[in-house]
Amino acid sequence: MADEHAFRAWGLGAGADWSESAQGTNGIGTCLAEGRELIVHRDQHFMATNIEMSCIDAPVYGPDGEIVAALDVSSARADQTEALNGLIAELVRQAARNIEADAFQDKFSDARVLVVSDSSDGVSLLATNADDIVIGATRAARRAFDLQSFGDLKPIPLGDLIGRDSASTGFARAQSAAITRALIRADHNVSLAARELGVSRATLYRRMKRFGIKG
Repeated sequence: MADEHAFRAWGLGAGADWSESAQGTNGIGTCLAEGRELIVHRDQHFMATNIEMSCIDAPVYGPDGEIVAALDVSSARADQTEALNGLIAELVRQAARNIEADAFQDKFSDARVLVVSDSSDGVSLLATNADDIVIGATRAARRAFDLQSFGDLKPIPLGDLIGRDSASTGFARAQSAAITRALIRADHNVSLAARELGVSRATLYRRMKRFGIKG
């Protein structure tokens, strides 16, 4: 690569040490140290050797909520403006959040993953097992539901997080689904549906009213 020598001179080669202790204020090291998105534009760098660059960084958090990397875009273009840096920063932020979501879904590939919300803080994902017990949460979800910030998540019923008791409503949902299926098979003939379900017509009407099912 024609620019490899220049990149290495700027410390952009593999194995370069960009920790704050080695480079002072800089995109990668400061992002990791402070755990936040940032832009270090040219002479905002501590080291004189780095002031030709603009560095845009966003932290990447693993499935356990721990910071695992900094996603960095660095440029040594003399005409790069702070306004352009701001546009690049949004792309870097979104890319970092996408990496987090992909890593989370990869770790919990055998679980059911629910998208709770998508905000500037990232995608809130919850992983649940077959019993609707939450066994994993992205950093954004941990913050949204006030869960432990990092580490293996203590299992918690899904209903406790989203404001409903999934255990108590599970039976009701099953009844509602069974009634709906019976009505469809009977072409919405309530008498035939009641016969299939083994209940009286009056009982079926009461349950339809309870679940808001129209005949």
